[in-house]
Amino acid sequence: MSKNLEEQEQQEIRIPKSPVYRGIIDFDYKPVFTGNIEKDIEILLETTRNVVKENFTDHYKNSVEKAARIVYELFKDDRRGDGTMFYTHFFEAAHILLKKFKFYDLNTLVATILHDSIEDKPEHISYDFIKKEFNKEVADIVDGVTKITSNVDIERTFNLSIDKPATFDDIEIATIKKLLQYGLKNPKIFFVKLADRYHNILTLYGIKRAERRREIALQTINVYLPIVKILEYEDVARELRDYCLFHIIADNPESAKSQYQKLIQFHTQAHEDFVNLLIDYKIEEVLSDALRKISEQILLLPAHKGLFDLYQALLRENWQLPNNYSHFYLLIDIPLSVFDKDKLIAIAGTLSKYFNVLESETLNDSSIPSRLIMQEFPIQKYTLGVNNRKILEVVVRIVPSETLEKLNIQEVLNKRDLKYFYNEQEYNALMEIMDFLIQGTSENKMEKILYYTKRMFRTENIFIKIVNKDIYNYVPKGWTILDLAFREYGEDAFKLITAKVRNPVTEKEENQKFDYILQQNDEVEFYFSKEILLTPEELENLKPYSLNAINEIRKFIEKARAKEKETRTGQFFKVVKYVGKDEQGVLRQIIDESDKFHINLRENIAQENIRDKFHGRISGDFKSPKKMNLFLIELAKIKNVLEISVEDKTESAIANTKKK
Repeated sequence: MSKNLEEQEQQEIRIPKSPVYRGIIDFDYKPVFTGNIEKDIEILLETTRNVVKENFTDHYKNSVEKAARIVYELFKDDRRGDGTMFYTHFFEAAHILLKKFKFYDLNTLVATILHDSIEDKPEHISYDFIKKEFNKEVADIVDGVTKITSNVDIERTFNLSIDKPATFDDIEIATIKKLLQYGLKNPKIFFVKLADRYHNILTLYGIKRAERRREIALQTINVYLPIVKILEYEDVARELRDYCLFHIIADNPESAKSQYQKLIQFHTQAHEDFVNLLIDYKIEEVLSDALRKISEQILLLPAHKGLFDLYQALLRENWQLPNNYSHFYLLIDIPLSVFDKDKLIAIAGTLSKYFNVLESETLNDSSIPSRLIMQEFPIQKYTLGVNNRKILEVVVRIVPSETLEKLNIQEVLNKRDLKYFYNEQEYNALMEIMDFLIQGTSENKMEKILYYTKRMFRTENIFIKIVNKDIYNYVPKGWTILDLAFREYGEDAFKLITAKVRNPVTEKEENQKFDYILQQNDEVEFYFSKEILLTPEELENLKPYSLNAINEIRKFIEKARAKEKETRTGQFFKVVKYVGKDEQGVLRQIIDESDKFHINLRENIAQENIRDKFHGRISGDFKSPKKMNLFLIELAKIKNVLEISVEDKTESAIANTKKK
């Protein structure tokens, strides 16, 4: 027994019960369902009855069994890559929906059982069939999780025109876009897809190619995990991320298990260090007593991060446990029923009184928990310095009250606005980027989308001041000066010269470059020019964080490149024919319009009066088709111009016409 543990017994210091293996997942997955349809339906109905309880009516039971038998008939002759009967995948997904997500809305459960039916068996089942047999919402949910499979699907779903065959990446990106668009309108679609994906990850070794397994794992981490988190299932998110880790750290199961065991060893060592830290400095004893004075209902609990976090930290330090990495940490849980901002202030004061607070970080706006919540809601994180060597993280959370835990989750979900969890400006930018990638031929499309998608959802925030507007606001951690400029000033961000940044905590004040990463409490003052000074080359070298800035810069560079191409390709000669009244007046106005557009009009080629109308033809260098179209639109607004048409002739053809 170590000296620290002996002291613990002698002093009888109360140490929180350690969760050393809480949340450590078992990779030896054992299916719930057997492949015997009658037995499997019995298991499914029994599981449903146990979760749903008094809501398990005859209608509920009959609907679930009906969906189960439909999907069995569709897939009874098929097997998955892992060798199991294919229909059991739908039952397993339904089991995960009930047991992991505790979501028992009937339409969602039925849609989960049917979720791949239209996608995999379109010749045997359709949207209309599901709508007729169940209802419109079930059919809509199944449609919402049905993958995009072709150009026709992309064009029909998004009203996009694609003049090339859709690649595998195009289809994957389009499917993600569909999930986000449909799921944000009806979150039940998210639940079905997440239950489906959870089971797919559990059985991922059914896919033989290690590269494809890794792709699916990374897609899950970057696209689906943020959704799990906005639905406030932190434990499920951690489990799912650790399952994905198993397919990222090695190509085969044996190597992955070996790496996993190394992680467990580091996890155990981190736990021992954590317990010793609590004992040596009486941290738990001091904090528990202080928190009880604030409220008897506030709890102090130990917790640890996922193995994925540990893996990333170890990789950065060549498989050494970093000194500044706090794998185990303390939770301060405040029940929603007793929460108010005064308690937050009191907790902050307590930590500052007894410990050296190195950093305080806002995780979420503390006004949000006034809504109903179903899961833990972290709002503040403190990093404590202990003896100038060790660090300890403390996270303050708001947790559901007992009465809320008994509510039907659907009732809670109906009262929540999921749009809070993402920024609409960022969402719109992501949709535009997705369209651009689907229609284009750029490389590494999926890599870019995985990188961008997780940024759409709200993450940790910092608090800053915008001096020009005299306002304070939150921005996502990692944002640069340029990101903030685009959010606050739109396209005027391209006219940015510099920004003066002052931090009242560090007392530093200096002009910063566009890619300066904003820090907590920064006060930012922008300086703009009247003209755009940034060149495409300069913009390409910048690395903004926000999707809005990334998208605006992309469009700016695209326009600049197109303009350069127009200049390089030379001139765009066309002959414009017009019919009007008042020869000199019409021609004068045409010349005025050409001056506005900087169009080099050559001369009138031919003029003639026919009855009371004047007919004219002019040649001009319009530079580009787009510029010509804009010119013609303005030309059509001239009162005395009655008709306009364009001859598709080259300059030599124009010259020949003139000679005649």
